[in-house]
Amino acid sequence: MCSILRLGAVYNIIWMAWLRLLIIHPMLIIGHGWSEKQMPMTLEIIRLLIDFGFVVLIWAVQLVIYPSFVYYTKARLVEWHRSYTKRVTYIVLPLMFSQLIVSTIQLWQTINWYTCLSLILILILWFLTFRVFVPLHFSIDYNRPVENVCKKLVTKNWSRTVLWTVLFLISLLNFLWN
Repeated sequence: MCSILRLGAVYNIIWMAWLRLLIIHPMLIIGHGWSEKQMPMTLEIIRLLIDFGFVVLIWAVQLVIYPSFVYYTKARLVEWHRSYTKRVTYIVLPLMFSQLIVSTIQLWQTINWYTCLSLILILILWFLTFRVFVPLHFSIDYNRPVENVCKKLVTKNWSRTVLWTVLFLISLLNFLWN
């Protein structure tokens, strides 16, 4: 129980640091009349870091985590999966919200192919995550896995793997070209 409380405290500290970095810090700088080029950490760098984080995470999920589900018995999979989903949420949710917030700010600042395509891809990823993958994970958590749930997670996750990889690549290209 003590380790769970410590994990919750660490999560809160990380979340507050993200909020400060992503929202408060840039607004204070912009509010003082500094140009975007003078900001110590631009939105493009923040966005690139977030997108890179997702690429690393999604490839680990695709190549290691989801395929490992088939090696568990049904009872052990349910037990382990409940622990896994709680822990991975501490990584995924701040990244997802950060990516959505930063891309929305970027679109609000400048409307171009990069900002429009980025937000469209992110919204598609949110849709896939909450419409396809969350129900599949819930089916495991509630000990009612849909038929071939482990195979479905691996197969269907290729769409998110490709989309998050494309998103990172266009962020990298945008960063290098600007």
